[in-house]
Amino acid sequence: MANKNEEAKAVKDQAQAKDVEKTEAAAVETTTPAEVEGKQLDAAKTEKKYKLTINSETGPGGSDAVFVGVNGKQSLIPRDKECVVSEGTINVLNDAVMKLPIMDDEGKIIGWRQAKAHSFVAVPIDEGAA
Repeated sequence: MANKNEEAKAVKDQAQAKDVEKTEAAAVETTTPAEVEGKQLDAAKTEKKYKLTINSETGPGGSDAVFVGVNGKQSLIPRDKECVVSEGTINVLNDAVMKLPIMDDEGKIIGWRQAKAHSFVAVPIDEGAA
């Protein structure tokens, strides 16, 4: 009987040890995202800033503000006005392209090319000089 009690106690101790290991692993997993999030927040604070001017265009909507979304943060950027924006906003505008036709002399489409969707000027802000 003592043998069975000792075996039962040994099994119980092993199960408790595994539970402790799982708990410690879960604690590590729950603290890791917070640490990563903190690093992301630090990176966002140190992200490079730009002075941005999006130029007006001819045609419908050519003077309307431009919608830009970066990592869940949305902005309406007015045209022809200088704004301070993050590097992520500049990346989104650089990636915003449209397809334009390539025409031959007879007016037939012979291919397509990509062009930026918006004409803009972006100047990096030197934060060390401020």
